[in-house]
Amino acid sequence: MGAASSLALTGAEVSELAAESGFRSEQVASLYERFRKLDREKHGVLTKKELMMVPELAMNPLADRLVDVVLAEGSDGAINFRDFLRLLACFHVRSDASLARLFQLFDEDGDGMLSRADLRSTIRLMVGPGPEVGADGSSSSKQKVVVTDNEVDAMVDSTAEALGITGGDDGADLSAFLAYARACGLDKLMRVRVTVGTGDDEDEDEGTLGH
Repeated sequence: MGAASSLALTGAEVSELAAESGFRSEQVASLYERFRKLDREKHGVLTKKELMMVPELAMNPLADRLVDVVLAEGSDGAINFRDFLRLLACFHVRSDASLARLFQLFDEDGDGMLSRADLRSTIRLMVGPGPEVGADGSSSSKQKVVVTDNEVDAMVDSTAEALGITGGDDGADLSAFLAYARACGLDKLMRVRVTVGTGDDEDEDEGTLGH
């Protein structure tokens, strides 16, 4: 399914890819057409640079790291259509395989355990940089909503508690992550809701992976 990206998929291939990815057959066919349009050189693969030109991925704060996870699975520096489906399935399909890749995404140091440091790094990446602190100690930012370090710490505490991480040196393994993801739902797992201010001044910003 590499160099043949200019050819239509057979019914058997669509069925195989649907079973493997978790997408419906009609979704696989539609995504294949999109893949072919992105593959302008008709080599049957997309480079990371080409992938990151897709608006949905370019705007996603974790897409760069997730593409690296998929590339590390043996794609020789490029994404074929099967890889493309695996990448998109991480955002849309609630399967153990997709959730396992999300675990790799959160596990920044690659030690097979999610620590509070891993959670903090990933959550900070999801919500954007904190306020810039000037020489006089004042803070400023051009972002509409700035998430402070204290707010990130609160998110880390909440997520760590849900994962059963109780101490600073504790971590959650893949099985704990899968249980958490199934319990809270993929949408909640991949969404960060930030509330800034109190009372009438509340302003809410929501960032979601994959949309």
